[in-house]
Amino acid sequence: MYKLIPKYKYLSDDTLKHWGSNTTFDNSIFALHIFAGIFVYCTALLQFTPSIRNKFISFHRKTGKLYILSSLLCITTLYVMIPRTWCIACRPSQLIVTSLWLLFVALAFYFVKQRKILLHKRMMISSFICAA
Repeated sequence: MYKLIPKYKYLSDDTLKHWGSNTTFDNSIFALHIFAGIFVYCTALLQFTPSIRNKFISFHRKTGKLYILSSLLCITTLYVMIPRTWCIACRPSQLIVTSLWLLFVALAFYFVKQRKILLHKRMMISSFICAA
């Protein structure tokens, strides 16, 4: 059973040794990203629940705005963090997914303003997939 547990560097070395070596700015951006991400996931749960979405339209609109703002904050912090990451091979895919997330959020906002609800719904689902 022990052999099935992967041996990651952060588990085998000191506990998050690299955390203390980063600047205050890097740590602040990371913390901001995590807190905004919590809002993204919490509001997404409320947005994608049909009984809440269909019954409380005003609440759906307000949490949708919070989802968009939290997503934009997460995306912004990702654009700051990605160039600073240690995984150079991960950068292109992360930039693509982050850019797609931004595109889907923008399209979802555009389609809801155009009252094209089906397209809005599809873009929001795509946005959440990119966020995850």
